[in-house]
Amino acid sequence: MLVDARQLEDGSHTASEVCIVGAGPAGLAIALELAGGPWRVCLVESGGLAADAWTEDLTRLGADGDFFPPENARRRQLGGTANVWDVRVTRDGGACRFVPLDEVDFETRAGVPHSGWPLSYRDLAPFYARALRRCGVDGASFRLEDCVAPGFTALPLDGARVVTSIERFGPADVFTRHARETLERAPNLTVMLHATALALDAPADGGAVTRVQVACAGGRRHTIGAALFVLAAGGIENPRLLLLSTASRPAGLGNRHDLVGRFFMDHHNVRAGFLVPADRRLLEATALYDLRQVRGAPVMAKLRVAEGLRREARLLNAAARLEPGRVPHLMRTRRSFARRSDLSRAALAGVLARDVVADVPGLAAGALRALAPRSARGLYGWSELRAKRWRFDGFYVELQVEHGPDPENRVRLGGEQDALGLPRAAVHWRWTTLDLDSLQRTQRILAEECARAGVGRLVLPPSDAPPVTTAAGGIHHHMGTTRMHDDERSGVVDADCRVHGVRNLFVAGSSVFPTGGYANPTLTIVALAIRLAEHLKHLMRPLA
Repeated sequence: MLVDARQLEDGSHTASEVCIVGAGPAGLAIALELAGGPWRVCLVESGGLAADAWTEDLTRLGADGDFFPPENARRRQLGGTANVWDVRVTRDGGACRFVPLDEVDFETRAGVPHSGWPLSYRDLAPFYARALRRCGVDGASFRLEDCVAPGFTALPLDGARVVTSIERFGPADVFTRHARETLERAPNLTVMLHATALALDAPADGGAVTRVQVACAGGRRHTIGAALFVLAAGGIENPRLLLLSTASRPAGLGNRHDLVGRFFMDHHNVRAGFLVPADRRLLEATALYDLRQVRGAPVMAKLRVAEGLRREARLLNAAARLEPGRVPHLMRTRRSFARRSDLSRAALAGVLARDVVADVPGLAAGALRALAPRSARGLYGWSELRAKRWRFDGFYVELQVEHGPDPENRVRLGGEQDALGLPRAAVHWRWTTLDLDSLQRTQRILAEECARAGVGRLVLPPSDAPPVTTAAGGIHHHMGTTRMHDDERSGVVDADCRVHGVRNLFVAGSSVFPTGGYANPTLTIVALAIRLAEHLKHLMRPLA
């Protein structure tokens, strides 16, 4: 049942067994797992069925921070950010990348301070399988051999150094349309829309939450009571709500050791260089690295440093996407980079001469290039174009990179207030030495292996240049701010996602990630949400 909180009587109270704050993929996954059960579940969402300006303004960050994600990074609406997923698998778009974390991402890694989950990949594996079904990609395989089709050829690289890995994609409407239909049919579910959570109330000892306060536009207030509470409002709003819940603990719930909001992480897409093919025919033989349908399923491959080498070299995770492109001033660019390379003048002259000869047909088609239509799917779909050999000069290499967990990167309560009179979140983030060193070494490994395998020459940016990112504010994968750890002196929640020191409060979403790997977090978010739902069922059985 869907309820508009704006239509409820001011001061009303709703009672349930489970209260979930936030109706994005994390909150929805938990609610859907509990649908049809014997327990009353109230799913609280700040927005409605569609976005509106007043509610979205509540999401705006305070100007006293230094990290500002894109405007569409977060969405207060049923379905959360699934409403703005922008990967275009078809012309209709609206898809998300679903990739599990690697085994090493869960491990305590040498050279990566504060790494290590209290879970292993094996612990989460059965929930990954269920999460794939929940995300609409049931039966998906991530094995390269299961995704090869005519025209799909992996680059001939040394698998001990650089591997080709597979990514899967699924439709947003699993969370934006199908989930709503299930929620409306389930007799035990109440979805309270236009209800913005203000704070969690707990008695003086702070040992349990009793209710959540919510507000609507126009000033109406309501409360929701429950036996169990779950925060599923995202990597910025989860810590903000804990920090705002000061009735019993002045520093906020779960913040006894000043950890709430710390270890903020995101991913960045970094321009890592330009790959000049040794043979232009490579542009016709790399469809595997484009987003395409394989046996009816959207699939794309990326290049990654092999897991064993990452362990040995103490590298953060990263994955390289190949995007064919034209470089109008290619020669000048090569010369500027060459000043910093190890190429001798004679070797450089030979490379440039071969490139000039190879470019002659392309120069003759220069006028046609300017008029050539792009793929209907934007960045993707390039493998469907004809004559790629003459359309493009090579590949831009874009790395999606992991950031190491750093306690100084954090979410705080800022000095500005929103329309409800609450402090806006202020986010502070910077590149660390570990981030930058790992990025440069990853780039060098890719360049060395492309050269060794005869694939081509990866022209790297100057080593002293700052990373060139596609979006300064990250790619809205907000993680780490209520991190998971068995010891409350090192984390906010335990392995069951329960807030340390609060027996009935849990957190769902990527804010519990101790480290983020390179992968888009949604699949892991949903897997953890399903695992948490099973734990909640176990706790609720005595009340059935």
